[in-house]
Amino acid sequence: MIPGQTSTDTLYYTRDRAADARLDGFLGQRVNGYLLYGWRQRKNEQRDSRLSLNSATLGATAQASSRLSLTAEFTQQRWSGNTQPFLQGEVTAPGNLPPRLFFSNAHIFTGGLAYQIDGHSSADLTYNMFNSTGGQSARNYLATLEYRRDVSSRFFYSIGYQYEDFRDIRQDRKYTAFPILLQVGLRRDLP
Repeated sequence: MIPGQTSTDTLYYTRDRAADARLDGFLGQRVNGYLLYGWRQRKNEQRDSRLSLNSATLGATAQASSRLSLTAEFTQQRWSGNTQPFLQGEVTAPGNLPPRLFFSNAHIFTGGLAYQIDGHSSADLTYNMFNSTGGQSARNYLATLEYRRDVSSRFFYSIGYQYEDFRDIRQDRKYTAFPILLQVGLRRDLP
């Protein structure tokens, strides 16, 4: 025992269980739909804490033409459990997030278009909307337009533009950002 230690109870989860399921099906010749379900429960019996996450995603991918593909998905996350030990600071929330941020249910929508310009170039447009309720009440909108060029089998570059709008409803704060994205990649085969 460490001198001056106030409690010998562990801060770690003594039990961590998870289950995932996925159903896939073709909705047409070029459309694939899917449903994902995830469940995770973490427990620390010594500190009487329990945390559960239920997550469901409904999505589809479509090959609209030989060059254009589309994706869309919607996710719902629900948190539950005995959260008092986290909120009182007795147990650290996963990722060391402040408890008021960690215990938030969420709705997430993601959509994307990918267009193959030619054999070496592509353009992608993605949109993501995140809406949380509960401990944190916030909305985030993110859109990205990106062009990628494969110069050779070992070298590529991409350039993009992003728009992001975040609003923290509880604290009446917001920000908007317009970053430019630049990326260069080298591929090397390992022996």
